[in-house]
Amino acid sequence: MEQALVYKVKVTLLNQKTEVSRTFYLSEKSTFETLGCLIMTYFEWDSSLPWKFVTYIHPHLKPKQDFVEIFQRQDSDHVFGHVSNFLAYTLEAKEVRLNQILNIGRDEIDFIYDYETKWFHNVKIEEFLEIDSTKVYPILLHSEGIIPTKI
Repeated sequence: MEQALVYKVKVTLLNQKTEVSRTFYLSEKSTFETLGCLIMTYFEWDSSLPWKFVTYIHPHLKPKQDFVEIFQRQDSDHVFGHVSNFLAYTLEAKEVRLNQILNIGRDEIDFIYDYETKWFHNVKIEEFLEIDSTKVYPILLHSEGIIPTKI
């Protein structure tokens, strides 16, 4: 039987003068909704504002046109199909598990919080580890930097 994995995840808030990041362990079987909620909690963001994950279908090909958006909840204003030459898919965060998108070949995804202010984050899987059955996940490992105030 294959051993379940835990991801060591580092989330970095982009476009800041100093590093603002959070590092934590999370089960590979967690949903993107869980990951989104953890980011909201660890960065002390307002959970009433919208967020989404974005990743590219073929991350190693250029240009990166075909993409997948994973939303907090299904929103009729965010329905995508063929737009120009882009192939886009919309998925609901509570229905997609991390291990369905993130794996050895695809270890990064973007997180966008608050569509108006647009706080961009890079979510990177730093390590794949076997789950330690004596621990309860998720586990916050490290916090770097101070969260900026909203402008």
